[in-house]
Amino acid sequence: MAKYKTEPLKCWDKAKELRSEVYDRIAKARDEGTMIVSGGTESAISLPAGFDMEFFGGEPYVAGCAFMGKNDSSKYMKYFETAEAAKFPRDLCAYMRLSVGSLLCNSYAFGGTYPKPAFNLQTHICDTQGKWYQIMSELEGVPYNALDLIPFEWESEHESKESKNLKHKYLKDQMLDIIDWMEDISGKKYDDEKFINALNCECESASLWAQCCMVNRSIPAVMDEKMMHSLYVIAALMRHEKASVNFYKELLDELKDRAERGIAAFENERLRLLLDGMPPWHSLEIYRYIEEFGGVSIGSHFSFGVSGGWAYDSKQDTRVPAMPPKEAGVELRTREDAC
Repeated sequence: MAKYKTEPLKCWDKAKELRSEVYDRIAKARDEGTMIVSGGTESAISLPAGFDMEFFGGEPYVAGCAFMGKNDSSKYMKYFETAEAAKFPRDLCAYMRLSVGSLLCNSYAFGGTYPKPAFNLQTHICDTQGKWYQIMSELEGVPYNALDLIPFEWESEHESKESKNLKHKYLKDQMLDIIDWMEDISGKKYDDEKFINALNCECESASLWAQCCMVNRSIPAVMDEKMMHSLYVIAALMRHEKASVNFYKELLDELKDRAERGIAAFENERLRLLLDGMPPWHSLEIYRYIEEFGGVSIGSHFSFGVSGGWAYDSKQDTRVPAMPPKEAGVELRTREDAC
C-alpha cells in the first residue's frame, strides 16, 4: 500500500513544450538565416540577447543526444566515434565530444544539418568548458570569445570588500568588452534595453528555480531528481526569456500546493538522498532503481545550482534564493548597470 499520495505535475507538458520550442526555433533560425549564438548554457546568455538571436546551448543539447541514443544508439554513437576519429579522446568531457561529433557529422539531433552560429560565446568555468567552444569555433570558422569567470563574493569566507569590488570590476569590464566585440563582428547595433530585460528575466528565473528547490524540503518531497532534470533545463535553455519566468511562477505555485496537500514525487518515500556530480544521462533509470529500496533523490549540487540563483544568508549561515534586481530595489538603466 502506498505511503503517500502522488499525481503527475500539471505543468509537465508545458515544460516539454517549451523545451521543444527552443530546438524548433534554432532549426528555423538556421533555415532562415537568423542570428544564432552558441556556447555553454552556463554562459552569460543575456549578453547576446541585446541582438535578435537564438541561443544554442551545448549541454542540454548533447544531454538530449545521450538520452535519445538509448533508442537509436547507431546515430548518436556515430557522434562519439566521429569525434574520436578526429583525435578527441575518450578522457575528454562527454559533453564536448558529443558536441564536436554532431558538428563534424553535420547532423542536428532534431533534424537537418548542424546549426552554424554567427559566433560562439562561452564562460570559462573550467578548462574543458573554455576550450570546448574554441575548438567548435575553429571547426566552424566563426569568431570566439570567453568570459573568464572567477569565484566571487565568498561571504562565508569573510572576503574583504576590496577583493569583491576588484572581482566585480574584472567581470564587468570583460562583459563590456564582449558587447563591443559582438557589435564589431556582427555589424549589428546592440540594444541595451533588450539586454536589461533579458537580464531581469534571467535573474528572476534563477531565483524562482531556487525557490522551487527549497519547497523540496517538504516531507514527502514534491519532486524527485529525475523530474528536476526536466524542470531546471528550462532556465538552462531560456532563462533570459519571459516565458521562462512565467513557467517557474506556475511551477512554484504548483509545488507549494503539492507540499500543502502532501503530494509526493514517489509514493513510497522512506529514505532521502542527495547526489553529487553530473547527472547519469546515459542511465537515468538508476533513479527508479533507488526507489526499489524506498529511496528518493531530492536533488544535488548540480540540480540546485546549475539553474538556481542563490545568496548567502549570514544570519542563517546558509544559502537562500537570491532576490532578483527588481525585488531588491535595484533598477538597471544602462548596460554598465546590467554588467
